[in-house]
Amino acid sequence: MHLDARGDGEMADDHDAPPLSRDVLVRLHGALLPATVPLLAHADVAATYLVSNRDQTVGGDWFDACVTVDGRLALAVGDVVGTGIQSSVTMSDLRSVLGSHLQDGTSVAESLAVLDRIALRAPHAFASSVCVAVLDPRTGELEYATRGHPPPLVVTATGATTLPATAGGTLGGSDPGTTAHAVLPLGAALVLCTDGLVDHPGASIDASWQALSRAAAAALGDDGDRHESAAVRLCRRVPAELGADGFDDDVTLLVAHRRPAPAPLDVRTTAQAASLGPLRGAIGRWGASVGLTPRDAALLELAVSETAANSVEHAYRGVAPGPVSVHAELDDTATVTVTVTDAGTWQEPSSMPSDRGRGLAMARMGGVDVQVDTGASGTCVTLRLPARRRVPLDVGPARASTRSDVSIDTAQVGVVRVGGVVDRPEAASRVSSEVNRQSRGGLLPVTVELGDLTFLGSIGVRALQTLTDAGAPGGAPVTLVAAAGSRAAGTLRLAGLPFETTLLAAPAE
Repeated sequence: MHLDARGDGEMADDHDAPPLSRDVLVRLHGALLPATVPLLAHADVAATYLVSNRDQTVGGDWFDACVTVDGRLALAVGDVVGTGIQSSVTMSDLRSVLGSHLQDGTSVAESLAVLDRIALRAPHAFASSVCVAVLDPRTGELEYATRGHPPPLVVTATGATTLPATAGGTLGGSDPGTTAHAVLPLGAALVLCTDGLVDHPGASIDASWQALSRAAAAALGDDGDRHESAAVRLCRRVPAELGADGFDDDVTLLVAHRRPAPAPLDVRTTAQAASLGPLRGAIGRWGASVGLTPRDAALLELAVSETAANSVEHAYRGVAPGPVSVHAELDDTATVTVTVTDAGTWQEPSSMPSDRGRGLAMARMGGVDVQVDTGASGTCVTLRLPARRRVPLDVGPARASTRSDVSIDTAQVGVVRVGGVVDRPEAASRVSSEVNRQSRGGLLPVTVELGDLTFLGSIGVRALQTLTDAGAPGGAPVTLVAAAGSRAAGTLRLAGLPFETTLLAAPAE
C-alpha cells in the first residue's frame, strides 16, 4: 500500500502486495469485534454478525455493548463506508473510542461528538453511520441517537414500532442531530441493526422494514423453546427469515430484551463427595440458563465444585458432615455472584508445597474473583465472574446432557481416549493406569485424546500434568490432544499444560 499523490489520505492499491484471502479478511474483522456481549439481570443481550454471501471483501459493520458506570446498558451498531482491511481497522477505532466514553458515563451526545472529531481527521471514518442507545434496564428509560443509520426497533409480542430517527447526519457531517428519549416496556426487545438487513435490491425500505417488524414480533412471541432466550431467538430467526436467499451486504443485529430478573439458584446439600456431581449439574444448568458462554459456565462450575470440595474435605474434619449452601445470582452490572457457605471450621492452608487447590487457582486465572470470609459460624467463599454471552456466527448451538462418569477407550494401540468426568482420584488413577498399560511400561509413546471430556477437575489436571512432565513410567512421551474450542482445551490452557489441538467437533456442553 502507498498514499495516493492526491494527499487526501486515501490508500491506493500496491500491485506488488498479494491480496489477502476473503477468509483472512473475515477472521481479521471478527477479531476486531467483541467476542461477547454482557448479560444483565433485567436485560438479556445477544448479537449476530453475518457476512454477505456475495463473493466480495468484508464490509465495515460493527457493534458493541457495555455496562456504564451508572449501571445502564449502552448499545451501538455502526457501519463504516468501504470494505477490506482499512474499513475493519476504522470500525475498530470507532467502536473502541465510543465504547470507552459511554462506559465511563459520557453522554450520548458528547460521545458522538468525539466520533465526529475523529471522522474529520480520519478520512476512512468520514460519513460512517452509527446508532447509539443507552437503556436503564430496571426502569426501561431509553436515550438514543441515530447518525445516518437505521433507527432502533421496539418489538413486543403483538407488533413492532420503529423509533423516530434523530435527524443527525453521518459522522463528520455538519448536522450533529439530537438525542431522543423513549421507554422500553418490560417484556419488549430493542433491536439495532445495520442496513444490510433491510436494504435489498428490488424492494423498498418501507417494505423491508415491515417485513423486519413482522419477523421480529413473530420471533419474540414464539417462546415455545424455553432453552433459547428471546434475544438469541430474535438474532437467529430474523436474519434467517429475511435472508433466506442470502444478503447483498453484511448484516449486524444487536438485541436487548428487557425481562424480569432470572431466578437465583439456591442449593443446600451435605458436605459429602457424592454431593459434588449433582451440585455441579445444578450450577452448570443455571449458568447455561442465564446465557453464560460455555467457557464461563465451565469456569463457574469448576470454581463452585472446587470450593465445595474444600468444604467436604476440611470444614467438618473429625465430625459428622454438615451443610453446604450455594447461592448464585445475576445482577445488572453483568456479574454472576456465587456464595458457597458451610458451618464448619476453617482450616489454615499448609505452608508446605502442595499441588492442592489447583482448581481455584485455575478459576482465578480464568477471571473468577475469589473472596474468602471465615468466622466462628463457618466459612463463606464468594465467587464473582463477568456474565457474558458469546456472539456466534451461527446462533443457537444444540444442547446436550453432560456425562457423569469417566469413560476410557483403548481400542487403538498407543491411544487412550478419555471422556466424561475426571474429578476423583479413582478416575484419575484409571487414566494413569491405562496410559501405563498402553505404553508397555513406559517403552512406547502414548497419545491421550480428550475429545469426549465434559469435566476435568484439579485431580484430573494433576494426573495429566504428572504424565506430561515425566512421560510414561519408563520415560516415553505422553501427548495430550483436545479439540479446538472444547472444554478440555480451555481447562488445559488455564492449567498451562502442553497439548495439541484438532479440528474435530468439541463435545456438546
